[in-house]
Amino acid sequence: MRPAAASSSFSRSQRYAPIDSSPDHRGTREAYLQSPSYASSSIPPPHRRTWEPDPRVSRPEAVAAARFSGLQREGEDLRAGLLELQRPLLGRKYAIKDRRPLDPPPIAKLQLYRTVEDRRGWEQKQLIEDYSEFSELGLICHVDLFPVPKMTDSHCVPQSSDEDSDVVASLDGYLIRESSKCSTALAGETFVQAAKLEYKGSVVLLFIFPDISVRTEGIFILRYRFFDLSLFPGEIPAGGLPILAECYGGTFEIFSTKNFPGLPESTELTKHVAKYNIRVNVRETRRSRIRKQEARPP
Repeated sequence: MRPAAASSSFSRSQRYAPIDSSPDHRGTREAYLQSPSYASSSIPPPHRRTWEPDPRVSRPEAVAAARFSGLQREGEDLRAGLLELQRPLLGRKYAIKDRRPLDPPPIAKLQLYRTVEDRRGWEQKQLIEDYSEFSELGLICHVDLFPVPKMTDSHCVPQSSDEDSDVVASLDGYLIRESSKCSTALAGETFVQAAKLEYKGSVVLLFIFPDISVRTEGIFILRYRFFDLSLFPGEIPAGGLPILAECYGGTFEIFSTKNFPGLPESTELTKHVAKYNIRVNVRETRRSRIRKQEARPP
């Protein structure tokens, strides 16, 4: 898929009307056509310190305005945002005969905001808490992969940068560049459709990635991007789909088979989404790796 940069040229009568501009990050449409945080576990990958993004930070700088038929009031628009609800902690390096997905599975939450201009022209924004009236059909999310170095601060927050068009964020002084993107190292389903389910007393729209592996060792973060296929009921335009929202997730580490420390008990969120027939790996207890010398009888 070739995601198109947000543009202010969309009509307000359209379902989505991007209201600002974002960097022109383009992929290929063929990549899409061929494509098949909050973590309740407190166990981080060993030997590495990790950071968690501030949940108030949401990218892109250009948030999208949206129009959903029958759900708007007069003079009202909807804006979209993404939040990494559950970040992966670790994974084992991908191998054809031994493919293990990231754990816990990455989960992003779609957040919509009602916006209305008051009499003074000021914009008022209110987060929508329940999505019972919304259809999840056509709402998709895609992930990209970025490498990051060992963090010295476990609580650093991604910050945007306008000084260099190639810089998409900075983490504890380290610049994350679009040109460093290594999404070709991802294996599995990098595009998923939204799942509508009940969570903490409300109906929410979640993007769940239960089948993602990484082909190389190291420390990485994911970038989530939200699109709406229903904007184009026919063929996807050559110019690509507009990026309606994006966010960057927390760090995780990919280990070699030899150094893989094992998997923690599944998070409560993972167990919860499994109840909705979403194929995620669920473990009731921690699963440690048994080394050969430990497995030998005395």
